[in-house]
Amino acid sequence: MSDTINSKTVDGLFAFCDFMVEKGYATSAAMDPWKTAARKVFGAVFGEGFESETLDGIDLDDVLGRFETLTRSQYKHESLVTYGRRVRNAIDGYMEFLDTGRPPQLRKARTAPVAKKAETKAPAAKVTKKAATDPAPMGELIKFPFPLRSGEMAQLQLPARLQREDADRLSAFLRTLQVETQKEIPERTGEEAQAA
Repeated sequence: MSDTINSKTVDGLFAFCDFMVEKGYATSAAMDPWKTAARKVFGAVFGEGFESETLDGIDLDDVLGRFETLTRSQYKHESLVTYGRRVRNAIDGYMEFLDTGRPPQLRKARTAPVAKKAETKAPAAKVTKKAATDPAPMGELIKFPFPLRSGEMAQLQLPARLQREDADRLSAFLRTLQVETQKEIPERTGEEAQAA
């Protein structure tokens, strides 16, 4: 195993993805999206030479927030969320590999047989409809940075997809928190102003 894969850098992450494919632990279809997402996120945030950036102790929430700010006009919101999820999964898998010495078990590999059984028992339309309406599990909440006019950064922790009813309720809740600035009374009011 090369020194690059042990470097805990973005380059090491790429070497890890290549190792997973070469040794048959994952397909290139599973690893290429991780590499692409890492290339886009770290390239946008760190610029040229991003491959040498260390991932050891990286504040990924900060990096993903900066990526969203820098590329908001280039990508749809869904793409930003997807890139963030892929980079997080890639780094988690890479660090697990470095800690344990064992390749991580990819979720799709474990759940594929179960999904196939469900498809044979129920018509495809019903399976698709159920998947679309199921809320995201609690562990899959995503932090959405939201810049406030005061310059502070709010963090909303939400599922990747919200149902319309939940979005409406959340909007109504946020409106209860709003504060309107009070208009100041002028120094000179009606009668005083006319007398002057």
